[in-house]
Amino acid sequence: MDLKLAKDMDNRTDVLYYIAEIIEAQGVNEAVAEKIAEAILDDSVRQEFSAKLKSVKDLPVEGDTPAITTQGDV
Repeated sequence: MDLKLAKDMDNRTDVLYYIAEIIEAQGVNEAVAEKIAEAILDDSVRQEFSAKLKSVKDLPVEGDTPAITTQGDV
């Protein structure tokens, strides 16, 4: 096996277990969490899933004040 492919497979496995751990922390059975993680990482799903994740913005935390900017007003 070529070294790059081996590294790519290792990374994929690491990410799969990372996703599965997050899902398991929500009370989902380990086997089911791994199946969900595998579905997310599937080549036909991953790009769209990633694009959707990137579109999500952080919501303001209570107590944070929006930044006030002035243009020329001091």
